[in-house]
Amino acid sequence: MVGRLAAPRTAAGLIPPAPVRELRELTRYRKTLVQARTDEVNRLQKTVEAATLNIAAVATSVLGVSGRAMLAALLEGEQDPLVLAVLARGKLGGNCRHSARHWSEVRQLFARDRRLGQDAPLVFIEIGAARQLRAACHAGDLVCPFPGCPDSRLITRGGTRRDHFAHRRALDTIVHAPERWYHLCSKYLIGDWVRRLFPEARVQVDHEAVDNGQVPDVLVVFPDGRRFAFEVQYAPLTIAAWRARHDGYRAQGIVDIWLFGHIPPHFRAARARPGEAPRFVFTELLEAVELAGSIARWIDPDVRAVRTPLHALGWQRVRSPSGAWLLVETRADPLDACLLEGGGV
Repeated sequence: MVGRLAAPRTAAGLIPPAPVRELRELTRYRKTLVQARTDEVNRLQKTVEAATLNIAAVATSVLGVSGRAMLAALLEGEQDPLVLAVLARGKLGGNCRHSARHWSEVRQLFARDRRLGQDAPLVFIEIGAARQLRAACHAGDLVCPFPGCPDSRLITRGGTRRDHFAHRRALDTIVHAPERWYHLCSKYLIGDWVRRLFPEARVQVDHEAVDNGQVPDVLVVFPDGRRFAFEVQYAPLTIAAWRARHDGYRAQGIVDIWLFGHIPPHFRAARARPGEAPRFVFTELLEAVELAGSIARWIDPDVRAVRTPLHALGWQRVRSPSGAWLLVETRADPLDACLLEGGGV
């Protein structure tokens, strides 16, 4: 203790040597750069999530090797989850490919009847109908409706599982991305529904462009000149892109009706406490649709139903515990119970 007290004290206002001062400046500058980089990464991740893309759920870093490869593919327009999964590296690649394969194994409940016209409604396999439709599949009359399917031959399966169609070849060799599969089934389902409601209307499924060049998934033209454009949206979509398409239809005097997919990114269940009613995330895109005067709804072709957010019927919306998302309750109605009126569905 005496030795410490006798030790010379640092003089007040000591100016460290030049090398120490330079090291301190570099350390402060490095801290500034690290903070700036972190801010940019957070801004990028927020922008991606606003477009309903959640790369952070499968990639440790949105700017890592896998994250950068996925972002580059997305910028080039790639949307197939299997293609994006191939870009992942290491253990992440295995997890992504397993997850993508799981989501891509969609249960096919629709088939095309080759004996009917190209615009004919797809054949839906009811519960218990596998045995009844098996002969038509073996005869080659019922085939996969997916465009460009490498082997469209189908079989039927039932038993302990819900009756469905399946490819004759192994699933690992024929995989249809769920977004594209459900999009295809939904637009044909809507086309058939409108034709049965209004036999006098002209209904075009993904064929006819309107005056500004936009091609709706389903275009309905009535004899009195009224036009409705149905858009089924399973793929990610930015608010700006939606607004451009919405304004394009309105400029042509067309009522556009948007039905969003029943799987992520547009339909996501929120965590619920025991005893609470299930709630779903109401994204910023869905809010933008509402602010434009429409009702954002979801479609599920597998059960042939349309979901409506209950706050559109007077129920209250709530915020998630973090306050980041609006949460809504929904009601599923059979598509055949819905009506098409002047303002939409």
